[in-house]
Amino acid sequence: MREAVRPAVATVAETSPVTTTVALVRHGQTDANRDQRLQGREDREMNEKGKEQVRLSAEHLAAYPWDLLVSSPTRRALQSAELIAQRLGITHIEIVPEFMAREPGEAHNLTPREIDERFPDGQVPGSESREHVRERAMRGLNHLAQTNEGKRILIVAHREGINGIVWVVSGGQLGTGISQLKIGSITLLEYQQGEWRLADYNGTGHLDGFATER
Repeated sequence: MREAVRPAVATVAETSPVTTTVALVRHGQTDANRDQRLQGREDREMNEKGKEQVRLSAEHLAAYPWDLLVSSPTRRALQSAELIAQRLGITHIEIVPEFMAREPGEAHNLTPREIDERFPDGQVPGSESREHVRERAMRGLNHLAQTNEGKRILIVAHREGINGIVWVVSGGQLGTGISQLKIGSITLLEYQQGEWRLADYNGTGHLDGFATER
């Protein structure tokens, strides 16, 4: 009597979706931040407090592996990225223009109170719209995620760009016009199967008392 032939069992291993991790780091403080003056794309150096904020951020980030370090071309962000690179032993910083600071137009070097007094209708000539900042920041973010699948990416950028990204990812629950992003903070995102998830927002526990909103 012939033995029944059993059907072959496929042994295809189930694979989990690939996750791309992104840490959005806000640059360290400048004197303009301290004085609450809009600096926009002006190439200001960080002050000593700003450098210490970045050193503390870098120390925290050094506990994790990173594949790519990206920065805005604006000086305070690039200077922050350089300090992070030194601590993490990263030899290359990729400059991505989509993450540059928002253009403030005629509000440049003004405080929030001066802006309200000078432009009571909220319309500032030459100012870049928040919608445009969000659009270009998301374009840069999506490109990085799609071309670096499964990697861990550090991006050093600015308040408006990071908060614009968070606004999109959170469905308008956080970010632009809703929440204040602190200097030196770290925000974590995860990208999986074409979808973004906010894993942590505005983290400042690593700053050891050096956290500031401006």
